[in-house]
Amino acid sequence: MHKLIKELQQNGQTFSNGIKSKNGKLLYREEEIMERWLEYGKELYEISKNPNQRIMNEEDGLPILKEEIKEAMKKIIAGKANGIDNLPIEFFKNMNEEALNIITELVNGIYMTGAIPDDFKKTVMIPLPKKKHSTDCSDHRTISIITHASKILLEVILRRIRRKIEENIGEDQYGFRANKGTRDGIMELNIIAQKAIKDHKTLYIGFVDFEKAFDRVDHGKLLEMLKKIGIDGKDLQIIRNLYQEQKAAFKIKNKFTEWFNVNCGVRQGCKWSPSFFNLYSEEIIKEALDGTKGILIGGTNFNRIRYADDVAVLA
Repeated sequence: MHKLIKELQQNGQTFSNGIKSKNGKLLYREEEIMERWLEYGKELYEISKNPNQRIMNEEDGLPILKEEIKEAMKKIIAGKANGIDNLPIEFFKNMNEEALNIITELVNGIYMTGAIPDDFKKTVMIPLPKKKHSTDCSDHRTISIITHASKILLEVILRRIRRKIEENIGEDQYGFRANKGTRDGIMELNIIAQKAIKDHKTLYIGFVDFEKAFDRVDHGKLLEMLKKIGIDGKDLQIIRNLYQEQKAAFKIKNKFTEWFNVNCGVRQGCKWSPSFFNLYSEEIIKEALDGTKGILIGGTNFNRIRYADDVAVLA
């Protein structure tokens, strides 16, 4: 994927059709395209201001062990694009014991104080068209790149908090979960449909796809949910500080737009994001559908099947 992105940008193919301004005018000049992407990023991510939430019990949380660092490094896939520090993951994977001790000390310094390096807070976004001749910014998906050094800390924290998050997500969610996937959701829907046909019942299915769902997550509400399920204070402190201080820039043909604040949405390119989105959407779907009559099978009420932000509502 990274190789393809580089080829597209080097060949100048990414925006060969121009990009539309907010008023629908096609822009072809490089500086105008850069300005439009910056404007789009600000409209999408600076729509609100992050609340400065207080974290209770900030002392809760155990120091990070060298073994945790080693396991985290194993999970990070080699050959991925480098972040703004330009350090490849192979640099970390090939460290000797002395270097690992230094990295463990540095990571613990960040974890215990909550002071996050500026490089960790910055995300580079590379737009790719969803289809040929895309001219609207919204018709592009973005590949996001963060530093590999930050991924080590993110992976350690995720391994610590994943169980608590998983315990609070319903069985009807099949997205971003171990041993679950689209085929399981399709199979469940198939079984429900066959049961309805057998019992001569009418089955209604409403398919819902939330628009820009990952970009609309409210950071304050997300932190409240993480507090509610009992995430340790030091883990919450890192999550809060990273979310409240994050910045992003679009990379267009090897040039960067200005950096802008990201005040909403789960972090693109971050390993926390799938789990955080599942937890966040769980509260939304419960408020919307809990107690709603669906299809009764074996004494269990089935009123939804989900894969991340795609929902099949049953009645």
